[in-house]
This record gives sequence, structure tokens and C-alpha cells, in this order.
Amino acid sequence: MQPTLEIFNQLTILLAADTATIAPAANPPKLKLSKAAFTPNQNNVPADFTEADFDGYAPIAAIVGAQNVGVDPLTQERLVEMKIPAGGWRWVVTGLTNLPQQIFGAYLTDNAGAIVFGAALFDGPITLDNLPQVVEVGSVTFRFRFNGVF
Repeated sequence: MQPTLEIFNQLTILLAADTATIAPAANPPKLKLSKAAFTPNQNNVPADFTEADFDGYAPIAAIVGAQNVGVDPLTQERLVEMKIPAGGWRWVVTGLTNLPQQIFGAYLTDNAGAIVFGAALFDGPITLDNLPQVVEVGSVTFRFRFNGVF
């Protein structure tokens, strides 16, 4: 049976509210920065990343509960966007320990850091070598394309 777009829409809605993955009621997922190059893929595990360790860095917890869903009007991709926590997805260098340091991208894990839900590279590495430099991730969005086949 060929699934319709309605089925595809419901899949993203279910993911956005899934308490076993990205939308728990407690112990939310965390966004982390990687200070080593990596290749985002469907099989990423925590060992694929080298977590940043500059002064001022700590993983940022997502907001608990259901996340945002939508449709990109240009691409028709179905979107699941993590709600932006207070202060945003933003890190500020507060000291010189472990500098210089290059930041290659970000990855989202479960609260314990045992499961990777997704990863993304920045357009290029961000070199941190002084304070108060900032690394900011505007949004954490999963994009799903429907090509008529599951």
C-alpha cells in the first residue's frame, strides 16, 4: 500500500511528541559541540564525536515535552524542530583553558549521552582562541523528505 502524505505528517507529529526519544517529560536531550571532525550519518554513536571542553562550555538541555512540527513551504520537507531553550543554543568562551579549539559541529544526544539522535556540521570549523567568543546554533531541526517510498 502506498502511504499518503497524511501518514508521513503523522510520523513527524509522533516523533515530535515521543517521550522515549526527543520529547521526554524529564531528563531532556542535550545539544553538544564537537571539537573534532566527524561525518554525520544515520549510524552515529557517541564515540564518533570529541566533545568540546573550552571554558564556558557545557551541553545545553532541550526543553522537555513535545517539540515543534511543520512543513517547509519551499521543499515540502516535514520538520521537527527542537524548542529553543532559554538563552538559546549558545556557548560563550569564559576563559583561556584548552584554547585554541576548533568546533566542527553539533550533535543531539539523550540526556545520558548514550544515544545520538542527530548531528550536523557547521559550514566550516569555528576557531575559538579568545574570550568572549561565541558559538551559536540557530535551530536544531530534523528534516524529512517524502519521496513516495518508505
